[in-house]
Amino acid sequence: MNNDNKEVGMELNSLLTMSKSDIAELISDKLEALKDGWIDSVDLYIYSKKLEYLVKILVDAVKDSVDSSTFGKDYVKHGVELSEGMTGVKYDFSKCGDTQWADLSQKFLTADSLLKDRQEFLKAVKSQMEVVDTETGETYTITPPTKTGKLSPIAKIK
Repeated sequence: MNNDNKEVGMELNSLLTMSKSDIAELISDKLEALKDGWIDSVDLYIYSKKLEYLVKILVDAVKDSVDSSTFGKDYVKHGVELSEGMTGVKYDFSKCGDTQWADLSQKFLTADSLLKDRQEFLKAVKSQMEVVDTETGETYTITPPTKTGKLSPIAKIK
C-alpha cells in the first residue's frame, strides 16, 4: 500500500485554546490513525520533529520578553497557570571558603579526569588483552566494554 498520500492533518491554530485533555485526545487520535494506517509513520515522525524544533526555538526566543513579575497569584490564561519562579538554579560553592569542599572538589576533578581517560582507553580495546598492574605486578585480563543502544530514526531538518 502506498502511504505517500496520507496526511498528518494537524492544525496548530487552535492550540492556544486547547486544554491538556484536548491535547491528550489529539495525540490519542493521531496514534490511533497511525495504528490503523491512516497516517504515514514517517510523515508523523517528521512532523513531530519539526514541531519539536519550532517549539524549542520559539520558546527560547520569546521567554525573556515575558514580564513574569506581572502574573501575580493564581494567574491563568488560556487554561495555563503562569507564575514567576527561579529556573536553572546553580550554586557556586567555590566562594564559600569551605576547605573540606575545596579538597573534595579537587579530588573529584582529578578522579573524574582519570576515569574519563581510562574510559577512552577501554573504548579503544577491541579484544581481550593481558595487562600488568604497575603497582602490584599482578597480571589481569581486560575485555572491550559492552556497547548498548538501539537503532532509531535520526532527523536532521534541512
